[in-house]
Amino acid sequence: MSFQLWVPALPDRVLSPNAGEVKVIAKVSEARAELHTQVMFAALDQHAQPWPTFNRVRVGIVYYHTGKRPKGDPYYRPRDVPNAVSALKPVYDALHRELGLFPDDDSAYMELGDHRIEHVEELADEGLLITVEELL
Repeated sequence: MSFQLWVPALPDRVLSPNAGEVKVIAKVSEARAELHTQVMFAALDQHAQPWPTFNRVRVGIVYYHTGKRPKGDPYYRPRDVPNAVSALKPVYDALHRELGLFPDDDSAYMELGDHRIEHVEELADEGLLITVEELL
C-alpha cells in the first residue's frame, strides 16, 4: 500500500544547507512551519480522512523545479539531491507528526526511497511529489 501527495510548493531558501546568509532561528522555524502547513493542506485537499497509517515506510520525493530564481523569490531550487534531501526534513516531520502516516522519521520506521530532481519549464509546475510506501 502507498500514499502519494502532490505539494505545489517548494522549501524556502533558508532551509538550504548552503544558505549564504546567516540563518536566523526564527526565520528557519517559520520556513519549516510553512512547509508543514503546505503538506497538511495538500493532504486535506487530495485525500479523505482518516489517512492510512503504516508501521514502516520508504519515503521518496521528486523535487520539480525550473532552476529559475525570479527577483524576490524565496524558494530553494537545489541542483544536487543531497542538498534537496536536507531541505526536505520538514516534509518528513509533517508526514509523521501532522498526518500521522508513520510513528517517527527515525531509521526504525522510515527509510529514504527514490529522491530526485526533475526540471520543469513553468514556475506554476514546481512542487514536490511525495510517495510513502509501506514496508512489510
